[in-house]
Amino acid sequence: MLSLTQKRFVLVWLCAALIVVIARGLAVADLGYDLTIQLQAAQNLLSGHGLSVYKLGGEEDLAQSSQLITLTHFPAGYSLFAAAL
Repeated sequence: MLSLTQKRFVLVWLCAALIVVIARGLAVADLGYDLTIQLQAAQNLLSGHGLSVYKLGGEEDLAQSSQLITLTHFPAGYSLFAAAL
């Protein structure tokens, strides 16, 4: 059985964790390079193009259409989770 001091410590720890979770949920996340690429891969997965992203980098010919390449430079976990949602 937990002593009164241990119960207070657990209560304070849980309250602090709850505050962090609420603050993180209310904060607007800045979409960085990693997240935008993984969201694009999730959209391509749902549209039937597989786990792919549009070719990164400049094109020599601007009239040439973009090419899809397989997502290999980031783990696909977030993309698969976003597509499942």
